[in-house]
Amino acid sequence: MKIGVFGGSFNPPHKMHLNIGLDLVNKQYVDKVVYVPTGSKYKYKNNLLPDKNRLEMLNILTKNQEYLGVNDCELKDEVVYTCETLAYF
Repeated sequence: MKIGVFGGSFNPPHKMHLNIGLDLVNKQYVDKVVYVPTGSKYKYKNNLLPDKNRLEMLNILTKNQEYLGVNDCELKDEVVYTCETLAYF
């Protein structure tokens, strides 16, 4: 199974985030897309909505989408780097 990891602040998530994920699946680049919101400790953005709110909005956005999912592996009390996220998957 090919999994696409779609990371971002998703502050807030919107229709284009959804369309990108759906296009990746529909064009058969990947079998599944997993959205991974960056944690609030991300050093380049200091105006992020709370982690739980962005996570909940992503869950609503991807609801009823069989090939789209959400993972909270970066929502920790410390910075999580991309290489750690990719190693997780």
